[in-house]
Amino acid sequence: MFNLKNLKVVREIKNIQPKLKWTMFSALKEADMNTNYFDLICGKKENNVEATELYLQKMVRESLVKEFSADIKDAASFELLADMVLYNLKKNQLEEMDAEEA
Repeated sequence: MFNLKNLKVVREIKNIQPKLKWTMFSALKEADMNTNYFDLICGKKENNVEATELYLQKMVRESLVKEFSADIKDAASFELLADMVLYNLKKNQLEEMDAEEA
């Protein structure tokens, strides 16, 4: 049978402003990225150095595009910027590890 409650919900969703729809979509996408990251850390995925490195590169590139715009991918210095961000992340992690050991 036809459920009027579901129809009411669908009509309400159509009336949501586009900016709110975009916010909801981006929040869901970010939650998905976080879930993938937690799965990697918790060991559900293959946890070797190369896989972690590739995943970190992917996360950095997606974050740069998200923070600036999709046009940044076309910039000549995008690869250099992504590599510098990766370098700084690794450097900070190594410094923290050295500080814990000392």
